[in-house]
Amino acid sequence: MYANQQQPAANEDAAVYEPRDLGDYGQAKVAAERTSEQVLGERLLIARPGLITGPKDPTDRFSYWVSRLALAGAAQVLTPAVQGRYVQVIDVRDVAAWIIDAGQRELQGVVNVVGTPRPLADVLDTAAQVAGFTG
Repeated sequence: MYANQQQPAANEDAAVYEPRDLGDYGQAKVAAERTSEQVLGERLLIARPGLITGPKDPTDRFSYWVSRLALAGAAQVLTPAVQGRYVQVIDVRDVAAWIIDAGQRELQGVVNVVGTPRPLADVLDTAAQVAGFTG
């Protein structure tokens, strides 16, 4: 959704995609935000979550690494280039609790609902430790 995906810890004022292709997830999110804002105006709360993980995550975007490294054991595992790459993982339970609280407090505006920026290398190292990976 943010136009510059290489900027860790971008704040809510960072430029977003211009929605031209609604088949693109990020652009569709921007279009939905703009339409919602036209209808609700200042009453709107836009929560922009980062990489959501947790129980029953059907995407496997985060847990994939722990599973893959566990299966590899001592073998090599191909990973993406990690230099200068960051991730902001947040548990779905934390997102849900925050949204409920924000609704009860009638918060408004745009809020990034994300975890602390972590170097991708550190996240993969931690996943390797948890998985017992020795390769």
